[in-house]
Amino acid sequence: MEATPEKQLEAYQPEGLSLPVVFREELAQVVANLSKRITPTQVWQLFSSVPCQTGGSIRFPYFRADSGTAYIADRLKNVPRVNPERSSLYMGACTTVAKALLWFETGFGGIEQFADCPIATLSWTYGVGHHATPEERAAEIRTEGKRAYEKNALELQHFRAKHHIHGDLIDQLGIQDLLDMVAERAGDRPPLEKKVQQ
Repeated sequence: MEATPEKQLEAYQPEGLSLPVVFREELAQVVANLSKRITPTQVWQLFSSVPCQTGGSIRFPYFRADSGTAYIADRLKNVPRVNPERSSLYMGACTTVAKALLWFETGFGGIEQFADCPIATLSWTYGVGHHATPEERAAEIRTEGKRAYEKNALELQHFRAKHHIHGDLIDQLGIQDLLDMVAERAGDRPPLEKKVQQ
């Protein structure tokens, strides 16, 4: 007999965890997809919530996907030139991009497919606010969200190449190919035209 989605997700929970866990059964397939690319321990570490983010309980899987579009270029400008890969600014930017790459590309098969999943996009507020409809969120994700996400990948790719960075989270997770694929899409796109206010 096949395990229920909740039982499948429970298998990722570390032993001895005392805090309550809310398993998001509707995203069990996303977790299964992620575990084909990274280890179960990495899936849990990267995609379970901090209790203070989610009302005192842990949610799994969990990712504030719009955080993957938070512009990282300004953070990278302030990274020290000596051992940049050890800087908390760099590690934070790298983690932002790595989690977004895995969540969108591996978990959902692309950011467009993520946009089509109302349950997964519920916490997306970037550009639309807290009361947007699923259709409004999807439209924002497919346009501004996608551009920001791909731009971040391109910024990180350039920074890693310029500073000859190896051994960071991208390398540890073995997702250089995802970074290159998404960065290439950003490099092929013409600059975004600024919206003109009427």
